[in-house]
Amino acid sequence: MDKKREAALAWWIKHEHPSKDEWLEDRTEWEALQKYLHGEGFQMLLHKECKGLIRSLDKSGYLTCGSLEEARAKEAKRNHNLAAYGDPDGIDGILSRASRQAEAMNGGQSHDYREYIKGRVWADRSLQYLNVNCLLGDVWFCELCGRTHSIHAKPRSIQVHHLHYNDLNGEETDWDLLGVCEFPCHKLADICRTIVNGSMDWGDIGDRLKPLFVGL
Repeated sequence: MDKKREAALAWWIKHEHPSKDEWLEDRTEWEALQKYLHGEGFQMLLHKECKGLIRSLDKSGYLTCGSLEEARAKEAKRNHNLAAYGDPDGIDGILSRASRQAEAMNGGQSHDYREYIKGRVWADRSLQYLNVNCLLGDVWFCELCGRTHSIHAKPRSIQVHHLHYNDLNGEETDWDLLGVCEFPCHKLADICRTIVNGSMDWGDIGDRLKPLFVGL
């Protein structure tokens, strides 16, 4: 983080502000930051440059930090992830992007599917699947990595994945489903479904996914 961004973040942390979007609409807030940075020895910035500073800090996730030390630690982690995985968000970022790519190649999820997943029929069917196929005492286990999840956790940290979309509306057989960790296993399962269906070549994802399998 350069000195100007760090100074802007220090000002943000020190003062109580409305949400970022409200701040961007308030001219007096821009001017306050502008005067503060000028007083710290920086060249007088245009209003759009002050807004750009706050937008960039928000995009990097620094506006939610409670101190400069926390922001520096987050930046160090982002730099490490960038060097190790080619993505500042690390494994989570790689999987999220690949998952979105897979969904786009599948044509996205329909409105009816999204409504079904939110509804009672799927809630009952997915719970039935977990209790029949993944229950061990008072935990459910992930069918991909084997990790266990308490049946009392709210929200549930294990999810039920569709291997295909041919049978929905509560008509899925147990052969159509898979009990998986919310992360990373569900995202990996989404990607694998697209590859199996022939919509995505493994090369489309790239070598950056390879580190995900270390230690799983």
